[in-house]
Amino acid sequence: MTEKTAIAKFNGDNYATWARYMRGVLLTKSVWDVVNREVTPTFTDARTKDEYVRTNNVAFGLLLLHIDAEYHHIVDDCEEAWVAWGRLKAMYEGSQKAGRIFLKRQLFSVEMKEGDNLLHHCNEVLNIHAKLVSIGAKMEDEDVAICLLRSLPKSYDNVVLNLEMRNADLKTQDVVQALTNEHIKRSGEKKVIKTEDRAKAFAAENEPRVCSSCGKVGHTVDRCWTKNKQQGRKRTGGYASKRPNYLERDDYSDYDDDTRLAFVASMECSMTAAKDDKCGMWAIDSGATHHICNDKSKFVHLDEGDHGDLVVANGNKTKILGVGTVHERIALPNGRVRDLEVNDVLFVPTIGKNLLSIPQINKANKFQVVFDGPSMNVLMKNSRKVVATADFVDGLYWLRVPASSAPKSAMAATKVNSASTLHARMGHASVQALRQLVDKRMVKDADFATNAPDLAACRGCQQGKMVQKPFKTNYEKRSFGLFELLHFDICGPMEVDSIGGSKYLLLIVDEGSGSMQGFCLERKSDSEAMLKKFIVQVGNQFGARVKFVRHDGAKEFATNSIKQFYADRGIMQQVTVPYAHQANGTAERAIRTIVTIGRCMLHHARLDKSF
Repeated sequence: MTEKTAIAKFNGDNYATWARYMRGVLLTKSVWDVVNREVTPTFTDARTKDEYVRTNNVAFGLLLLHIDAEYHHIVDDCEEAWVAWGRLKAMYEGSQKAGRIFLKRQLFSVEMKEGDNLLHHCNEVLNIHAKLVSIGAKMEDEDVAICLLRSLPKSYDNVVLNLEMRNADLKTQDVVQALTNEHIKRSGEKKVIKTEDRAKAFAAENEPRVCSSCGKVGHTVDRCWTKNKQQGRKRTGGYASKRPNYLERDDYSDYDDDTRLAFVASMECSMTAAKDDKCGMWAIDSGATHHICNDKSKFVHLDEGDHGDLVVANGNKTKILGVGTVHERIALPNGRVRDLEVNDVLFVPTIGKNLLSIPQINKANKFQVVFDGPSMNVLMKNSRKVVATADFVDGLYWLRVPASSAPKSAMAATKVNSASTLHARMGHASVQALRQLVDKRMVKDADFATNAPDLAACRGCQQGKMVQKPFKTNYEKRSFGLFELLHFDICGPMEVDSIGGSKYLLLIVDEGSGSMQGFCLERKSDSEAMLKKFIVQVGNQFGARVKFVRHDGAKEFATNSIKQFYADRGIMQQVTVPYAHQANGTAERAIRTIVTIGRCMLHHARLDKSF
């Protein structure tokens, strides 16, 4: 038997919803083509016309049956279904401002309570968005995803953080899929208590309670009146202020330095992981369902063997070669160092980083994970003391370890034995410059072999140093003192604004010393203030007097105010010929040097131009 769906009749306020459902009814009855038109068709024979009249009557009848009687007067004079449909659409679809505002307010304010069904909540948000789309109020897919994540309760904070820290764009489809997986995972963790466990729980609950402080029966130590009365005598007055979210203090009296803090994991689920270059360090992962380590030397106990497969984020599988216990030295917020014991850690040597699972830490019900901006703290629930800290670096929280045991990063002062590595770190300098730096010990712990290969094959240099042939050099140049002659020019606008919003680079070069000073500008007009500032600064700091300035005659360098500034200080301008860059070669060559270095570094590191 087919179940009939009741559709609310059109009442003047529900056009968007009614139109969507009504379209489904008309499609079901195969009469939608009669309604979805703008003119009456012409007929060549009587049979075709009779069929059209029949379907038109069916469609018109369905419309009348699903319109409230108070609104029948709108379509009473209509002879055809498409005329009635178009009249309703013209009158009510265009005036949806109030409905659009109402639906947007509903979308932005919807909240999910703890314990509610997650799938029902996702469907509610998507249904509101579908209503907005139906009345022409389109929203960005990312905005809908953000509204959905914002409406989740605090118990889903770890899931929300994991989704927001992904490199990919935030899409509603991906968010709903992740939340659906989380719902299935949480539903599977709610296990039914066995009969014997219930009996034990009932027996433990009904055992007589004995206070460990006063020895009396009927209460526990936390509700001991005698103990509280004795402590009350020692108070200096007043109640203690509300405890902060966590405490950072020196009295770790609950455990000594020889006692290890244990994070225990249960062996139930798969986990996700990604490769990184911070080999040996521990990343705190809210999406991982296991603790995992890729270094066999960190295990103090390891049960080697085939323990199944590990499913990573892209769906691939890798072998788990062991399960064991790891000891790690960590640094506490107060500077002290202690041992961290992590149990039930999976040994997977093919994973790029070591991971500590937040769900497994929380599952022990002894610790609480608190995210506090640039740091994350693991607290003891009973004492609220910090037992581990992680720092936010490169988009992840990394467990804080003592400086002596922390692995050196790519930018640390490590021994450089590769010519290509030294070449990249020194701004893609030439082989001659690199050998001079190493021979004069200007770079610490760098080694450059005398038989080093030619670096002409460097892709960053090939792409960043393509230039025209040089102009002839003027050997009859006059010698100038310190800051007597300044060359300057502006480079820009750049293709992409910098992270700070700058579009131009003003570069000032001193003829006497060859020193360069650069200023990042949002507008060309800002160059005047920077020039005045620089000229006054060199006069005060070095006692030097600027005598000449040389530029290409651009408008920003030839304003009336800057001319008056030069005249007051006896500075003479040397304006070069327009569009003859070789005449202003010193400034142009300096800009080329700076831009070339930056371009080479961007190509080599494959970074965006905004950097």
